[in-house]
Order: sequence, then structure tokens, then C-alpha cells
Amino acid sequence: MALAKFVVFTTIGCAIWGTALTSLGSALGGSYSRVLKAFSYAGYLAAAPAVAVIATLFWHRQRAVRTQRA
Repeated sequence: MALAKFVVFTTIGCAIWGTALTSLGSALGGSYSRVLKAFSYAGYLAAAPAVAVIATLFWHRQRAVRTQRA
């Protein structure tokens, strides 16, 4: 891709992305406490499976080490 074409498309994409993020931040900024409360529940829902996966991996690793020692 030619440098000029790349610069034009990058500038357009960055402008769209920056405008979208700024608009979203402005809209959510007024209701920050409400958004924070809503996402805290989602955080708990995401953390529970992550903890379960880590615990399962740890358990499997412990079994493998014990099997190799025996």
C-alpha cells in the first residue's frame, strides 16, 4: 500500500475511533456510578470461571507431579 494512501486511511480510521470513544466516554461519564455497579456484577461472573479454571489447572499439575514422583 502506498504511504499516502495508508496515511489517509489511518487518519480517517483514527478520527472515527477517537470520536466514538469520546462520545461513549461522555455519555457514560454522567452515569459513572451506575455503570460501575453494573460492571461489578459482570466482574464477579467473569472471575468465577477464571478461578475455577486456574484451580483445575493447578489440581491437574499437582496430580502430574505426584504421578511422576511415585
